[in-house]
Amino acid sequence: ACGGGGGVARERGARPAAAEHLYDLFGIAVHHGTMQNGHYTAYIRRHASWFHCDDASVTPATPKAVRSCKAYLLFYIRKAVS
Repeated sequence: ACGGGGGVARERGARPAAAEHLYDLFGIAVHHGTMQNGHYTAYIRRHASWFHCDDASVTPATPKAVRSCKAYLLFYIRKAVS
């Protein structure tokens, strides 16, 4: 059955263990256009800097531009938590 808990039994009412993971956003795919016709661009983060990728063009991007884009798909990387 879907969502069956992976075969691990848990007491009724017991809470699942707290997640011990943090994630950093490192990429965003953006769709421009309609469902029938359009174009994809992307924002990528390298270290602390953001870049806008559009075909063969890669230009620096501001955090404001990244936050205000209409994201289609987000890409995260899991950080190590001690």
